[in-house]
Amino acid sequence: MKRKRSSTRVNSNTPINCNALGNRDHPWLQFADFEAKYTKRLESLWPCRHLILASRRLDLAALDTVGQGARWSRMMTNPWRQLFRVHEVQYVELVMEFCSTFKFDYPCQNLKDKKAVKFRMGGKCKQILVERFAELLGIYTPEEIRASSFTEGITEFPSEHVKNQFWFEQGVRFYDPSCMTATSLRDPLLRIVHRCLVYSISARGHGDTVVNIRELFYLYCLVQPHTCNLAHTIAWYFLTSSGRDVSSAVCGGHLVTLIAKSSGLLTDEVLGSLTAVGETKVMTIATLKHMKIVTKTSVGLRLIDRWKRVWDPDRPEPDPDRVQGIEGPGTRSESPHQWGESVKLPTTAREQFAFLITEQRRYWAWDYECRTLQAAATSTQVQYPRPYFMQPPPQPPLQPLVDHLQQPQVGDLGSTDLDVR
Repeated sequence: MKRKRSSTRVNSNTPINCNALGNRDHPWLQFADFEAKYTKRLESLWPCRHLILASRRLDLAALDTVGQGARWSRMMTNPWRQLFRVHEVQYVELVMEFCSTFKFDYPCQNLKDKKAVKFRMGGKCKQILVERFAELLGIYTPEEIRASSFTEGITEFPSEHVKNQFWFEQGVRFYDPSCMTATSLRDPLLRIVHRCLVYSISARGHGDTVVNIRELFYLYCLVQPHTCNLAHTIAWYFLTSSGRDVSSAVCGGHLVTLIAKSSGLLTDEVLGSLTAVGETKVMTIATLKHMKIVTKTSVGLRLIDRWKRVWDPDRPEPDPDRVQGIEGPGTRSESPHQWGESVKLPTTAREQFAFLITEQRRYWAWDYECRTLQAAATSTQVQYPRPYFMQPPPQPPLQPLVDHLQQPQVGDLGSTDLDVR
């Protein structure tokens, strides 16, 4: 009987774990006495070398398979398109040297500052403009760097109102950066874009996580569209990511390799002394199936929305209070029901108590969202969009239920209908 050969599949999203990874005695990792601050930073970053995350890029053939290639092309500008195409190998010594010495004068209102971006690469310190940094990244053409759109590109949301309004157009419920995940996005193509952001310039290795403010800003620039200074954004990314904590992952190594290639640093002799830790992976149609946003139709594979319907931007969303059998994350499950209808009382004391607590929590969630939106609209003096849960809710009819609970309980109550109108 043949023994079945065991195989181990390595998840490309997990950090690379190797105890003997990299060469600490490499010449690029040796600093002079006056660079003691870099030595201290490297000592804290060196244990994180096994947490270097492998980046990913999207296979555009997968978008053509689901009929979204044209929409993707209209959404992407040239810098974004070049960023999502980066396919480079990462090197431990190169990433450690760059991340331990990188500095950025954030928020850098003056893009003409010659010392806005500072780092050391190949043993040489560099102090360059943001424009030069964009040129080294290779995602901008010289014409795009000289254009006024580069210096006038936005780097954050214009206001809090714009951020909330954009989320109501593209997501569900009120935006909370601590709990709103990518599954709350209505458009499945935006979920694909979000996953590309997570794997490239968002310092995380898995896709369906919360949509933080920076990622929402990137989606805002792509959808509206608004010109974003991508070089400034990537500099901020290196400043706030790449092993800033002991347990945090090191990200952006593929971009560091891109900068080194543009500088003419990676010769054959140099590559022989560096430790490679993997190249950029590719997201194929299998990734889209794993995200559960693809279904098979009569015309081939197509994207589906949160309600498992073939995606149609002009189709109205179903109302879970009126349409049966349609459920999904972020729906109106926490909103109060129609209080004018008859309420069916539970049969046991425990069920009655749970029912009371549940209805009160539903009302509190509704009231909190309404008050938050009204405050945001008042502060900006702009007519705020009214989502479906903005109808003024009456006080929930809990008093009849409380009076009923205070009555003597003799045996089972049975099934009773209490009209609260």
